[in-house]
Amino acid sequence: MWLIASEVSVRLEFLNSHGECQSSSDARLVSLDDSCAVITLVRTDSNAAARIGAPIRFSLEDGMRRYEVTGEVVRECSEGRAGHPRPQGRTEPSERCELSICVWECKLCVQRRVPPRRRLGFPVELRVLDCEEGTEESLGQAIAASCVDVGAGGIRVRTSKLEAVPSRMQLEFCLPVADEMNGAEEWYRFCLAGRVLRTVAQGGQEDNLDIAFCFEALSVRDGMALHNLLS
Repeated sequence: MWLIASEVSVRLEFLNSHGECQSSSDARLVSLDDSCAVITLVRTDSNAAARIGAPIRFSLEDGMRRYEVTGEVVRECSEGRAGHPRPQGRTEPSERCELSICVWECKLCVQRRVPPRRRLGFPVELRVLDCEEGTEESLGQAIAASCVDVGAGGIRVRTSKLEAVPSRMQLEFCLPVADEMNGAEEWYRFCLAGRVLRTVAQGGQEDNLDIAFCFEALSVRDGMALHNLLS
């Protein structure tokens, strides 16, 4: 779990079905991990959309990078003035509420101070994914490839020329990350869904192919591991 050492101020946005901000409210982020965030806020008319099933978005900054987190409210608990649950039978609205958020995605909003891409050579395994976004069922055998460059939001790989290039593929690769607790280096395994952005034939006989991918729905853990490696 990625725990927040002390409550962090965030601007919580309540979204419509198209991902557009309907309203926003000042809030406090209590904790955040791969799949869940806990947020507290003072209930007002402007955040009346804070209900179970409501899509939300908020941002975090660490001085060099800004992360954008999106998710859905899965639990709402009201509190009274003293921070206690509202007594049973009490009908007037409480001043504070605590929201449990199911995290959908954590992505880096690249700032100019952060190198957008890095040229690294490492093996990558590709597998065809179903065309429908959100479906992670892979099809067929692994296709060997190598990384050309990688960034916070995507990767470019080189592989042998394919008869047909699918719109989505699963990308599996390992990268070293520093274990700050033990002062050692460990390997982190990524298994990400990627959408094909473009392809460019390479080589004198054009027998190789460069494929640029955009990562889909990075988890908090994958996003942090990738961004910290590239920083």
